Amino acid sequence: MSKTVQEAMHSKEMNEAALQRIKAESAEEELPKDKDVRISERVWFEEDEEIMLRNGKLYRIPPMTFGDTREFMQYLKTVNVGEIILNFAPGQEAKEKKLHDILGLAFQVYPEIAFRNKDGNLVVDHSFIDRNVDLRMAKHILEIMMDLNGLKK
Repeated sequence: MSKTVQEAMHSKEMNEAALQRIKAESAEEELPKDKDVRISERVWFEEDEEIMLRNGKLYRIPPMTFGDTREFMQYLKTVNVGEIILNFAPGQEAKEKKLHDILGLAFQVYPEIAFRNKDGNLVVDHSFIDRNVDLRMAKHILEIMMDLNGLKK
């Protein structure tokens, strides 16, 4: 057998092996994983969730720190999470502001949306949230925040 034929056969075998390996890896990725395993992997690797706001830009929501989680839990006691629209009823301005602050917690990695001042207080651009987050998105963002941090609803 000539050297050229041997090289062609070897190349073909290598390609077949690579194709089989890629197919096997692809099949493993498609297997459904247990929800707890996915959450654990996401937290371990600090996998952020992505959401596209009304301005058409994609934003990443990272897991919260201990301090932010404590603050988040306190906020959750004061707003209506089940029906977001109820926070906008007449006389509910305080709940509306707190809802904006909760959403701001999710976007602290974007200082143009929310950041901590020198005193550690959260400063949120409420007009940004008003223009770029709708009711459905607000509920989805809250669910993402709870899911990323392993909090029960």
